[in-house]
Amino acid sequence: MLIFFFFVVVMQRGFKALKRIIKLNHQLKKHDKVKEKYQRMLKDFSAVLVSQEKALNNLLDAIAESPHIKDFYDTTLESFEKNGNKVRMSCWSI
Repeated sequence: MLIFFFFVVVMQRGFKALKRIIKLNHQLKKHDKVKEKYQRMLKDFSAVLVSQEKALNNLLDAIAESPHIKDFYDTTLESFEKNGNKVRMSCWSI
């Protein structure tokens, strides 16, 4: 049980760190890095994202000015569909 708890804590901290990196790259207008790191987050942290729907929505709001925002939404939806995650994203139609 302790090992599982440790795993969850590490995953959540890694997720938060990657979110910060994405936001920082967005502020620095490094759009290609934002896209690269965002795709990595979806791939590496798909298990965490189900419980972090609000955090994911906040991140998308923070990078909404990106020229690739439609790609972010499309990639997110594809990732959730591929992993079989059922997250309420009906308001995500752009």
